[in-house]
Amino acid sequence: MLCVFFVVPGAEVAQYTAIHFPDFMKKIEDYKAGRLDQGLLNAFLAFDEHLTEDAVVHQLKELAGVNPDEDEVTAEGKGEVPSQN
Repeated sequence: MLCVFFVVPGAEVAQYTAIHFPDFMKKIEDYKAGRLDQGLLNAFLAFDEHLTEDAVVHQLKELAGVNPDEDEVTAEGKGEVPSQN
């Protein structure tokens, strides 16, 4: 299988996906049952959710060269979320 992983969040997400997605997809029931179209769709949706898990976010930060224990830096670079006044 050949996959091209283009993701907006950053190279670390593409790198993580290239490493982990093939095995992740093989665990999807539709894929195992030979329903490849639905299996691939379900795998992408489930993997997208998987990327938000704390342990995965930790690994993504490590791949990005960021201290996984630090708070995220906002676009303003101040490390805090602006108030929603």
